[in-house]
Amino acid sequence: MKRDFEEKWNKTREKGRSIYILKYGMLMYGLPLGLIGALIARYFENGFSFVGFFYYGLVGDIIARGLFTMVFAGGVFGYLMWKSNEEKYLKEVSMRARSRLK
Repeated sequence: MKRDFEEKWNKTREKGRSIYILKYGMLMYGLPLGLIGALIARYFENGFSFVGFFYYGLVGDIIARGLFTMVFAGGVFGYLMWKSNEEKYLKEVSMRARSRLK
């Protein structure tokens, strides 16, 4: 399994950190989180009721909140995941190199 992670991560890291953060952080984490969060916020702002939930500016409101969360939270999450996976990868590679020397 460790070898499988190394191979997959090696392919991922060849594409670069920016692509990883955009794909996994912003699009796969930040966008859904932003959209769901905007809908939940609208529900709370509407007094826990769906009456009048849909209004003219709803789409713009969801897009604005969703994009902010996507960029900010998704970017932070993507960066932290990149860093975590990179540390794990480097640790496993160094352990393998040490075991070859013995």
